[in-house]
Amino acid sequence: MFFSRKAGDTGLCSQLVAAGVAAGFLISAAWAGAEETAGSEGASLGPLYAQADADAAPAPEAAAEDDDRVGIEQITVTARRREEVAQDIPLAITTLGADEMEATQLVDYQDLQFNVPNLAYTKTNFSGGGSLAIRGIGRSVIAASGENSTGVHVNGVSLVAARIFEAEFFDTERLEVLRGPQGTLYGRNSSAGAVNVITRRPTDEAGGYLEAEYGDFDHTKFKGALNLPLSERLAVRLAGFWLDREGYTDNLATGNDIDDRSIWGLRFSADFQASDRTSAKLTVSLFDEDDHRSRSHKQVCNTDTADGGNPALFFLNVGCRGTEDLGEGSINGLATLGGLLNAVVWWDPAVGDFWRADTQAGCPGAAAGLSCLGYFPTVFNGQQLRTNNFSQAVNPSSLRDLSSPLDPDYQTDELVASFELGHEFERFTLTSITGWADHEVSSLQDYFWTYDPTPLGWSAANGGRGPEFDFPGTGLGGHYTGDLAFDTSDQKSDLFSQEIRLASEFEGRVNFTAGAIYTRSRGETAYGVYAGALESFYRANNNLANATDAQLAPLTGALKGAGVLPDAAPDGIAGLAALGAACAPTLTAIGQSPALCAATGLLPFVGPYDPNLTYFLAETPDLELESYAGFGEVYFDLSDDTRVTVGGRLTNDKKSVRDRSGNLFSYGDPDNDGEFGEYERRSERWTKFTGRLGIDHQLRLAIGDALVYANVSTGFKSGGFNNSGEFTPPTFDEEEITSYEVGWKSLLFDNRLQLNLTGFFYDYEGYQISKIVNRTALNENADVEIRGFELESVFRPTRALQFDFSLSWLDSEIQDFRSVDPINMTAGRPGYTMFKDVFQPVPNGQNAVMLQSDLLPCLTGASLVACASYNPIGFESDLDGNELPQAPELTVKLGGQYTFELGERYQVTLRADWYWQDETWGRIYNLGRDEIDSWSQLDAQIVFQPVDAPWSLRVWGKNLADNDDITGMYLTDPTSALFTNLFILEPRVFGASVRYEFGSND
Repeated sequence: MFFSRKAGDTGLCSQLVAAGVAAGFLISAAWAGAEETAGSEGASLGPLYAQADADAAPAPEAAAEDDDRVGIEQITVTARRREEVAQDIPLAITTLGADEMEATQLVDYQDLQFNVPNLAYTKTNFSGGGSLAIRGIGRSVIAASGENSTGVHVNGVSLVAARIFEAEFFDTERLEVLRGPQGTLYGRNSSAGAVNVITRRPTDEAGGYLEAEYGDFDHTKFKGALNLPLSERLAVRLAGFWLDREGYTDNLATGNDIDDRSIWGLRFSADFQASDRTSAKLTVSLFDEDDHRSRSHKQVCNTDTADGGNPALFFLNVGCRGTEDLGEGSINGLATLGGLLNAVVWWDPAVGDFWRADTQAGCPGAAAGLSCLGYFPTVFNGQQLRTNNFSQAVNPSSLRDLSSPLDPDYQTDELVASFELGHEFERFTLTSITGWADHEVSSLQDYFWTYDPTPLGWSAANGGRGPEFDFPGTGLGGHYTGDLAFDTSDQKSDLFSQEIRLASEFEGRVNFTAGAIYTRSRGETAYGVYAGALESFYRANNNLANATDAQLAPLTGALKGAGVLPDAAPDGIAGLAALGAACAPTLTAIGQSPALCAATGLLPFVGPYDPNLTYFLAETPDLELESYAGFGEVYFDLSDDTRVTVGGRLTNDKKSVRDRSGNLFSYGDPDNDGEFGEYERRSERWTKFTGRLGIDHQLRLAIGDALVYANVSTGFKSGGFNNSGEFTPPTFDEEEITSYEVGWKSLLFDNRLQLNLTGFFYDYEGYQISKIVNRTALNENADVEIRGFELESVFRPTRALQFDFSLSWLDSEIQDFRSVDPINMTAGRPGYTMFKDVFQPVPNGQNAVMLQSDLLPCLTGASLVACASYNPIGFESDLDGNELPQAPELTVKLGGQYTFELGERYQVTLRADWYWQDETWGRIYNLGRDEIDSWSQLDAQIVFQPVDAPWSLRVWGKNLADNDDITGMYLTDPTSALFTNLFILEPRVFGASVRYEFGSND
């Protein structure tokens, strides 16, 4: 690991603990088997697992009555838009009922990876929420018009902007996770698969439950539900939860805990049986979050020291460097855009140093008694400052410690509603589902996550800005802001969808499901960065550009006296305009490159200083999606045991945007054509037919029943828009997948063993992947081949004992794709090096590459003609054969549960779950610095329940080894010095829950 872990936090420790748990369960199994043989009565899986229901395959008639209760529970699902038992569906599907969710402590979308084969989750850098990757296919695209590859549906409504980062599951009936492209019934943008969330419905009996929970970090949660039948035909259900928890990350600069939680959710459900054949279901859910959670958990940097500490060689420094090690340091501030602009513009070529307020001999205004305009003068108000304002910053070694002058802020509001109307005809069922969703998320956090231990008296009252100061003798104000920088990410969207579906119920050999769906989504996004260094640059230029001749006369006089301006130059504004003309001979005389002169001239920014100005802003104020689709599947029973499925879907997506890429300081009028920073209006349509062809056969074996199947299916995700920028294409293409899959599903040994096997191969075209170039996302498309294998099993040898086991293998290979890596622009070419691109007319913070032997001669020469090796774009890396992010080769899940009686009045259930995933990659470039170590998580709980009593006590723990496990990473732009943000799982948490049930809680 790149950072220190807490005591006992080692992979070996996790493995030993897990092995101990497994051994304990094996011993328990042997003991339990002996008890069963001796005729033990009453032991069952208790409150965590329900017994086999009516849908379970029946045991042989010769089996004893007690043995009938041993069978594994079978859950009825609607994965194919009709009610079926999950084991009878020829698809790779994992179903988790309410009891399984409680048993495995499955609380949110992040926990799905511990329970579903070949599923991975990581947070992402912006407000898009996160990436659910199924079989290596997740959300790797950064664009307002980009979407998830895994479809998320709540009560049948497909959510375009699902809040998977924030949301928790509460009062949920079941989860259905379909793996593989869903090109028919869930075809829109479900190229990886689909997650269906089905909440609990009202019943015809009054009842409910209340649960209180307390744990580490002052974790306090209340949840509950109330079911009320209002008449024979109408029943309602009200459910909700509230969670308040202190943060598990320490901000050493403010002394506060961050990454806390303050959230609540509320859901109202109503079911109305209008007649024996007509029913209506209404569901309205609200969610709210207001806390100090950060979008990213830790920032790392392999600090670049190529300048050797010499400010004159700042162009050799790219901030963070290295292809094999992420490092654990802080960036070099001179490699950021703000540091670069200030360093170049306020560089004094006459003395080869920055203008310094403490050394009047080096100050062009010294003769006139003026203070200097230098970027962060070395001494200000008696405090020592630095040209690299991060040089003394400390990045704490622990992944759970940060240092920032401000705490993050995170706020979310969401409403999701659905109305389902169904009518049963004699041979058909007609279903209408109308969906609405509205959400808003706003977040603010430190941009560099780095804090100077000797700041200039930050104050929350003035927005974290440093003290005001004046340029003596000019009457012009200045503003010192030091190393403070923060970014804001905001997103709003609303959704309307309407689906009509018809399913047949013929008694013959042919049936079908057919339907149509319309989806409209509108939204807006904005991402802005406020940076002290950019404000310093802006204020100096803005003040000078708006100054009068009288105000500037003392300054131009001082510049003449220092030899920076010729004596014949006019005073005031005209004199400063001559500064650029005087630059080239001055720099050439001292051996510096005249290429710096273009940036040395003043950059006039029009308009008064705005204290609320965002110094970088990328926004999409209008984003609209309209999607139409018709779909259907036909099922042909070739015999009583063999069925063929043929399905198709025609999708038409139209996306429109009005946006502008990230610009600095001043935008003019963005609605006027030709203005700097104007909005662009673009529209694109994607139309695609996807389908499925499958065959399945039911085997009647001596040891049980099995279903074997083979499918060929296709999936599709529409493309989107890149922000405008140099070398950036206007759009990125759609994703298309052709999947070949074979599977086996079985219930064996009198329903005691459930064994499911799946093998698959993907021909994946147009994988959407992003990188940050010139302060904007560049989305590219690559072709990939993916192959894998999945095993899921549940073994229940006795009524008291159950094992869960899954094993996944995944192999992903990028095909014939080349791309420039921002951290490795040389692509390993001998003799080449990366450096800050000061050859640009106005330095934009980007990097370039050049032969090391040419670098200093080109920078100090009078002409660029001889610099043949200068390359502002970089060299492409060959990524053929590289693996995808979020695609670990191996993952393992092992769970065990044992229930026993304590005396005659109490029942105790022990449960443990262990998950392990192989090493994986954080980026497609697969450098050493991109590697994410293998990691594991161990969860356990004990449930204590009196027999025939309405209450129970649960003591639980998650991440018992207290691992600081990294799930993903994000590399920023060269403008920001190439730092890396890491996303980390939550630490160890212990707690206890007390639950009370009343009435009927079915």
